[in-house]
Amino acid sequence: KLDEWMRRENLSSSDVAQRLKVSRQQVDRYRSEEQIPGRDVMPRLVRISRGEVKPNDFYDLTQRRASSRTAT
Repeated sequence: KLDEWMRRENLSSSDVAQRLKVSRQQVDRYRSEEQIPGRDVMPRLVRISRGEVKPNDFYDLTQRRASSRTAT
């Protein structure tokens, strides 16, 4: 969801990193679903995306990945 929103808004990882006050590499990890934003970052992410990116967007992905691993 983060990646979709960034593409729609034509934002780079650097743009979002600056707004979130994190590194560009950190945003790349969020985009690639390697890491979930922490409690300090998540509210800022929801705010800058005007609610288009929500905490459940990340947790749903984690649950899907976990269930797909156990299914194989």
